[in-house]
Amino acid sequence: MYTIKQRKALVTMMSHLSKKKRAQLAQYLDEQDRSRTPVLTS
Repeated sequence: MYTIKQRKALVTMMSHLSKKKRAQLAQYLDEQDRSRTPVLTS
C-alpha cells in the first residue's frame, strides 16, 4: 500500500496527462483516502 505522499508523487510524475487530468486524479485519490479513514466521534 502506498502512502498519500507517494500516491501524489506518482500522479505528478504522469507527464502524459494534462494538468487538469492530474488534478482530477489527485482529487479522486484524496476523496478515496478520506472515505477510507474512519471518523472518530466522541
